[in-house]
Amino acid sequence: MIPSNTTSIASSNSTTAEWFIGIMSGTSLDGIDLAAIEFTGDRVTKILTKSVAFSDQLKSDLKNLAQATSIEFQKLGEVDVILGRAYADAVQTFGQTQEFTQHLQLSDVKAIGNHGQTIQHSPNGDRPFTWQIGDPHQICQALSLPVCYDFRRMDVAAGGQGAPLAPLFHHYFFASQNIDPSTLIILNLGGIANITQLGEAPSGFDTGPANTLIDNWCLRHQQTPFDTGGAWGAQGQCNSTLLQTLLQHPYFSQPPPKSTGPEIFNLIWLESILKDLPFVSPVDVQATLYQFTIETIALAIEAQVLDADLPNINVVVAGGGVENTVLMKGLEDRLQRCASVQSSNHFGIDPDFLEAAAFAWLARARFHQQILNTRPFTGAAHPLVLGSMILP
Repeated sequence: MIPSNTTSIASSNSTTAEWFIGIMSGTSLDGIDLAAIEFTGDRVTKILTKSVAFSDQLKSDLKNLAQATSIEFQKLGEVDVILGRAYADAVQTFGQTQEFTQHLQLSDVKAIGNHGQTIQHSPNGDRPFTWQIGDPHQICQALSLPVCYDFRRMDVAAGGQGAPLAPLFHHYFFASQNIDPSTLIILNLGGIANITQLGEAPSGFDTGPANTLIDNWCLRHQQTPFDTGGAWGAQGQCNSTLLQTLLQHPYFSQPPPKSTGPEIFNLIWLESILKDLPFVSPVDVQATLYQFTIETIALAIEAQVLDADLPNINVVVAGGGVENTVLMKGLEDRLQRCASVQSSNHFGIDPDFLEAAAFAWLARARFHQQILNTRPFTGAAHPLVLGSMILP
């Protein structure tokens, strides 16, 4: 009997099985998501998952680093090490669970794929860069396992946006379940929303904010880190003037490949707009932020569907936003004429762990020095091996 947090997928005829672990912590700062994946031949045959919350202090430190205009090197170095140890501790805790040990031991894992915590993403300009912290050497030493990391920086070095990197895994995973990838668009509702259009040449890009503005506005005015189920936002009314002003941000008119983050879409930006408008109540701002997220996602998906002339599209939704009733219902209503909207649970993978699973797959690709073509969705100049790897 496979436990409830384990997904089992029909195995291929190959007898070669390998386990990799993906570590993901996103811009929403919910905590650490872990996915241990068994790959058998060209198929995903088992998925084990676990989440570990950040300590309040670490969450505060990471938020401050991501929002800082200048950084104290001592603090940066210390948080980098603390986060690396937190990742290692999370994997060790994961490895001691019954769900994990009934399938494997940590020593059976081929490698860890660590996304790291993004503190700055700046892929455009004269000196493009992206920066994820969480010292991989701490993980390597603590676990005595190879660690693959800096996947995004390698893509940026090759002229790409560094994000999104999950589209190739999305294609791999859904094809392994005998689902026609051309009928799917994958939507990730993390701090930032991104979509992947599958098919022979997967493409994808960040559509704009998902939870980052909603969560931070809720924290400021309700003293809670997120709007549970959208309950507070549901009490407000969308302000059309504010919505139209938010939609005028130049990011939305840029053609893909493109990527963004909370360094652009943050409360400082929001407040710079609010100060030039007649007063909007906090709850109405929250309702407007929901509609802003829904509209930017819908416009991006409609453009993809129309460009490809695709009928019967399923929008497969993953990420923390799946739990937000207001967000999901708004997307269903807004997209009903061109697509159905369903949680990734309906397709065999927990929505909270799709990104962590992608970095387990990227670790596998790096471990085997697999050349990946990210050009269709990041704009990288040529196919390349993503990431760096260190050995114990």
